[in-house]
Amino acid sequence: MGASDSGREGGSRGPGIPEPPPSVLSFLEHKTGDAPRVSLRPEESAEAGDPVLDASTPARKALPRGSGKYQLLGEVARGGMGVVLRGHDTDLGRDVAVKVLHEGLASDENVLQRFVEEAQIGGQLQHPGIVPVYDLGLMEDERPYFTMKLVKGKTLSALFAARVTPEEDRGHLLDVFLSVCQTVAYAHSRGVIHRDLKPSNVMVGAFGEVQVVDWGLAKVLSRGGTADEKRARERSAERTVLETVRSGGPGSGSSHSVVGSVMGTPAYMPPEQATGNVEKLDERSDVFSLGAILCELLTGEPPYPGDFSDAVLKAANADLEDADRRLDACIGEPELVELARQCLRPAQLARPASAEVLADRVREYIRSKEERVRQAEIEAAVQRRAKWIWTGVVAVIVLLLGSGVVYRERATAARRERALSIQRDAREARLQAESLVARARESKNLELWHAARAEAARARTIAETEGLASLPELDQLIQNIEEERAEFLAARDRDRRRESFQRRLAALSFAPLDIMGVDARLPEILAAYRATFQELGVDVVTASADEVERTLREAHLLEGDADTDAVGAALESWIRVAMSSRSGLGATDHLIDIADRVDPDPFRRRLRALVRSNDPGELARLVDSPEVDEASPSSLLMLVKLLVRGGNPERSGALILSGRERHPGDLGLTLVAGLIMIYGGEDYWRALPYFVAGEAIKPGAPSPRFFRA
Repeated sequence: MGASDSGREGGSRGPGIPEPPPSVLSFLEHKTGDAPRVSLRPEESAEAGDPVLDASTPARKALPRGSGKYQLLGEVARGGMGVVLRGHDTDLGRDVAVKVLHEGLASDENVLQRFVEEAQIGGQLQHPGIVPVYDLGLMEDERPYFTMKLVKGKTLSALFAARVTPEEDRGHLLDVFLSVCQTVAYAHSRGVIHRDLKPSNVMVGAFGEVQVVDWGLAKVLSRGGTADEKRARERSAERTVLETVRSGGPGSGSSHSVVGSVMGTPAYMPPEQATGNVEKLDERSDVFSLGAILCELLTGEPPYPGDFSDAVLKAANADLEDADRRLDACIGEPELVELARQCLRPAQLARPASAEVLADRVREYIRSKEERVRQAEIEAAVQRRAKWIWTGVVAVIVLLLGSGVVYRERATAARRERALSIQRDAREARLQAESLVARARESKNLELWHAARAEAARARTIAETEGLASLPELDQLIQNIEEERAEFLAARDRDRRRESFQRRLAALSFAPLDIMGVDARLPEILAAYRATFQELGVDVVTASADEVERTLREAHLLEGDADTDAVGAALESWIRVAMSSRSGLGATDHLIDIADRVDPDPFRRRLRALVRSNDPGELARLVDSPEVDEASPSSLLMLVKLLVRGGNPERSGALILSGRERHPGDLGLTLVAGLIMIYGGEDYWRALPYFVAGEAIKPGAPSPRFFRA
């Protein structure tokens, strides 16, 4: 339909809006009387159909403005911000995807900016693994749209679901995963993070092409788009934790993306994203989501399966216990399982730095596996050849014996060759065992220790059967392997006990109501602290500081700064609770003596000294010191406790609110912010949201329910 025809649509075009130019084909047809119309053989997956809308329909407002070349053939998909329609470009004779903003969101400035930024990001990311964006424009009703390649194929999610077991088709799926990592690595090199990586956002074509789709939540690092900047400002002014808790509607599933303050898919979401800390997201956030996809590839499920609310809370608290258990039990190469664990570490800095690093690791694994397969094929061929040669030698000897002709020289040579072959087998088995030991030391993998022990035992069996001189050396090798394997198991058990101890201490720190001295559960909490240390074999209440320190060191709980900080913070919380208790368990001075012995942190030492001295001048100097900005949540709570005891609740309120901005996911700081409002005379309803947020951070914690009742 030409421009003149479209102008007769009953005044649908407003004043000052120019008529659309004719398409190239209509121009050529008008100019020459004919126009080329090349039509290739249709793809097998293509679906024929008549246009749902074209330029001749009355529903002009649903067509792209300024272009008469598009026919719309129906809806392909629907998401949080827009609808994807199947379109046909009549000039080029190809099908395209037309993404149009939802009518209900067309007046939202932030959504408009994000929609346009999605098109701009897709237009500038030029990579085979990213769907190209062709065009950006306005519909007749002034909603923005952009056109892009119509992706045909199956999602990685559908390929996962089609497997009978997680081990099925793993080689092909790992190749697909490598392509995804390479695509995301390219985006990272351009300063873009995806923020919603999941199997349903990966398309696999019939000819092996792999494309990462739906960049609607992408973020440009360092100089992000205007929508991200404005949203970040608004988020810092509002309650980040509450936004995190409230995202998603009733019935939302954890595998669906959320448009709101928590953007992404909870089942694959890193903790910094689940707690709404947009400013902390970086390449390692995408690496976590890639690790979640790898976890599903290996185990059949993402790290956080279940409904939306459960997945959000697990993601916010980095609750990976179920995922760790499934990874332990899965039938997978130890290198892949360890790589998935590294990607899923809660601490961002502990993960691989970017998708490029992850792609290199996966590529190296695939290369080494192919090399092992090739080497095994070569060894099998050599063994078959050796067997054939040996069979031929035996046949010749039998023939010669049968004819009465014995060549002793050949028999001697055959024996010599057999001896050499046996020695080679023993030597190769020993070298393989030593190689496995080196890999086991590096990767800390128990299966490799088992394999090294088995290979060394095979070498010893050969040496013992044939009477080789290397038997004592192999005995020593087996002994060394068993000793190192035992040390490895002991170290692993120590690490697990240490992690269990630290988790229990961290779980006890959710009782900050003692700051106001109103928690009736204080004796129960103090008893829980005591019981946790008693599991190590020491009663902190009755033992001396020397005995407690010796026990902690024997349990390897004071080996590094992180261990010392964990124990120091736990004792700090215990002291804070004990200050509000009249029970014998609250021997505050004794706890301070123990903490001074095992915790060298200078800031916490000053706090403990203030507990004893109650010096208001020193307290004021400590509050004003720059070290407060680096203080941990437990130290901030202790400082607030001292300010409340000293009759300065106003100063404690400002300190808690600033600390909560730095640690938005901390339960204690969140609840105490509400407590200070209540005890400071603020309206109850202004304090209530903090307790609602606290209940979401730690489901089942009694403190917020006590104040909501």
